[in-house]
Amino acid sequence: MSSSKGNVLLHMDVKGATKDSVEHIQAKVPAVKFVSIDETDGLQSLQFEYGKDKDPREDLFKYAIKNKWTILKMNPHTTNLEDIFRNLTMEDNTDA
Repeated sequence: MSSSKGNVLLHMDVKGATKDSVEHIQAKVPAVKFVSIDETDGLQSLQFEYGKDKDPREDLFKYAIKNKWTILKMNPHTTNLEDIFRNLTMEDNTDA
């Protein structure tokens, strides 16, 4: 999901990403904010956040190639009104 600020949450599955290369990505691609990394069986699941006004996927792709990552998935997600309504109604149900 994306943040309440209306930003885009980008989920990437890659192979070959080192912790250092992931931590330094913000210096090379300032449009993104690193959110999380999860590693399972040699596959790194990364999450980044960025504003709707700038699409950094091409810069992330170039960074991945330079650092010898294999990109298996790159999936952006933005929140729409239906998502916001669903989240609000689910919160109301848990309070009851």
